[in-house]
Amino acid sequence: MLTEVPGVYVPSLYSVDYLDDGRVGAIIPASGLPSRIRKAVLTDIDSAPYPTETPVPFTKVVHDRVGVEIQRGCMRGCRFCQAGYIYRPERQRSPETIQRLVREGLAATGHEDYSLLSLSAGDYNCIEPLLTSLMDEHEQKRAAIGLPSMRLETLSPGIMEQIGRVRKTSFTVAPEAGSDRMRGVINKVIDEDVLIDMVDEVFRRGWKSLKFYFMLGLPTEQYEDLYAMVDLGARCLSRARRHNRGAGITVSVSSFVPKSHTPFQWAPQITLEEIREKQDYLRRELRRAKLGFRYHASQSSVMEGIYSRGDRRSADSLQRAYELGARMDGWQEHFDQDAWDSAFEQCGLDPAFYNQRRRDATEVFPWDHIDIGIKPSWLWEDWMDSLEAGFVPDCSDEPCYDCGVCDHQVVHNRVYPSGEEGPTQPVHRQRKPWAGSGSRKQVDPQFVAMPRPPAKKANNVVDAVPPVGMAPGSGGARMAREARRLQMVDAPDGGEGVARGPAERSGSDRSPRKPRKAPGSSWAEIFDTRLPPEHRLKLEVRFGKSGPLVHLGNLEVMGAFRRALRRIDAPMIWSQGFHPQARVSFGPPLPAGMASVSEYAEIELKRPVDARAVVERLQAAMPEGLPILDARVVAPRQGSISARMTGWTYRVACIDDLIEDARQGMLTFLAAEEVLIESTRKGKTRTIDVRPAVVRVEEVAEGGEFEVQTLAGGPGARIRDVLRAIFGEDAAVLRPGWHVTRWTTQFESADGESVAAAPSLVEAQGTVGAR
Repeated sequence: MLTEVPGVYVPSLYSVDYLDDGRVGAIIPASGLPSRIRKAVLTDIDSAPYPTETPVPFTKVVHDRVGVEIQRGCMRGCRFCQAGYIYRPERQRSPETIQRLVREGLAATGHEDYSLLSLSAGDYNCIEPLLTSLMDEHEQKRAAIGLPSMRLETLSPGIMEQIGRVRKTSFTVAPEAGSDRMRGVINKVIDEDVLIDMVDEVFRRGWKSLKFYFMLGLPTEQYEDLYAMVDLGARCLSRARRHNRGAGITVSVSSFVPKSHTPFQWAPQITLEEIREKQDYLRRELRRAKLGFRYHASQSSVMEGIYSRGDRRSADSLQRAYELGARMDGWQEHFDQDAWDSAFEQCGLDPAFYNQRRRDATEVFPWDHIDIGIKPSWLWEDWMDSLEAGFVPDCSDEPCYDCGVCDHQVVHNRVYPSGEEGPTQPVHRQRKPWAGSGSRKQVDPQFVAMPRPPAKKANNVVDAVPPVGMAPGSGGARMAREARRLQMVDAPDGGEGVARGPAERSGSDRSPRKPRKAPGSSWAEIFDTRLPPEHRLKLEVRFGKSGPLVHLGNLEVMGAFRRALRRIDAPMIWSQGFHPQARVSFGPPLPAGMASVSEYAEIELKRPVDARAVVERLQAAMPEGLPILDARVVAPRQGSISARMTGWTYRVACIDDLIEDARQGMLTFLAAEEVLIESTRKGKTRTIDVRPAVVRVEEVAEGGEFEVQTLAGGPGARIRDVLRAIFGEDAAVLRPGWHVTRWTTQFESADGESVAAAPSLVEAQGTVGAR
């Protein structure tokens, strides 16, 4: 049975009893099944298979890059983070494996970006030497690296330097809360002085923008904590504009949603009205501080709260809302509040029961039979500690605090040493349990307690609202962090060095840095556009567009072409600037839906290069439906390919029922000296004369095939306008029964004479259509 497989849960074999007040009373397993299902754990991710040949869509997608998971799990203990608790313990991949996966992924997909994925990428022990190795290998290919949002203390100058070597991808830092007290509540303690110094360093190195992630509605939050977000952002912006007057900082704020299997699973969520009030407050204050503001849709946050802690009954409301018309409700403009309200009412559910109801220590959660390894009593204790803003350290390098995940034999943290010399093997730190017994705040020397708000007992529930004017209590937390930092000093030469604080940095650390060269490279290789003509080779490539790919837009076709060039590792020439681009240019775009055997692209390559070999490999790398039909070497200094095009010939085919009307339309068009139509572009409609742009129209074969030759340029040269004027609207929009193919392209030299074709680099394809 499936139930015998570790980690497999069959919901139908577990029944739920509910109390009269609607709460879960008990979760009852079928006979012979365990009361709790323990999650499966991949103990060693370094030896686990990882896909590198992934599907590459033609359309632009959000994650348009190679993603490599560098570590799984996080022991930071941020109390709002469900993934941080579910994916414990922390297991890292070796640097060698990561480099291999990145290499294989880029070669297989042709993506220009790659990302190192984890819950906290900066916590990967070997992150700086790994980044250096990756950039040394991929810098010449202009493959840029991206990292997910970083913890402040892990974003070092070394990481900034490596990320900026190809192009300056965006930086996102997640303080999560604006005040020291609130960061203590969520167990994400940072030093604001270090944060501001980090912002200074980012903008000093040339970045133009930065994003901060915060949350509103956290337990015990006051308006003073919200204003602390504004104040922190304003101080960071002031420092950033010392280096760039146009510097921008965006504050992105999501609404806190309590999640299962976290210490905050007992916390209530604030109401929709409170979310909107706090968003309005932040909008006003951030605008005054000249900070950008983005926020999560408040209605979506309420829905997320319901289904994050909902029971089986809430599934009925989800289905009912769908039946009532809720479809694209993830987009705020499509959110149907009436459908959701009706669904909850018809299913007899109250959203406040799931979101605003307070839970106590005796609560039976709908997920209590799912065992993620963490002891429920430990989570409750951490929930109590959060109300005192108690700090729990990272157990990957601190003593174990016995959350219950690790057995310290098979399941345990696996991290790699940060040293760069010698073989890298994962380190298993032996368990170091807390001395003594009782709450860890009694035995943890690093536990920093903030004043606890008065306990309002109601069924053993702590009312998580601090008294008005409660001191933020940041002094103790900062003093403790400073004491720990001062215990670490710079070692003598040959010893183990420790990063200095901002005030201890030498003057050389503040000096401007030159662009970095990869080992063995020259400045001519870095700045490709400075290469003399004798070191360049320009290829003119003719390719087709057929089958389902006729429906691709121009941007998708260009993206597929560039990815194919990356897959074959073509020695491309790159532009300069903030975002270097391959020197590949294309002819005027073909309307979506039309086929072609005469699309053109020009590719600039570095010499020495075997042009024929490049073309052969490109033929093999292009997707079916975008075949390479011809290629030749052209003079490097000739004009752009679009400027040299003077016109095109199209083949228009129609079904038998439409032939006579098409023939009559052709004759009428040819007999006219002027053919006026209305054309709409960018929302504006104007009348244009199409006739001067058409050189000839003739029937070339029996069975309904016509040839239309047009000139480039001019207001009436768009092929859809021409087809509309000759054959009607159905032909222009390619309704069933019509098929259009771009057949040939006409070129001229600067003096108006035909260009002599260079020898072809492609074997005869047997395809009609050419210059």
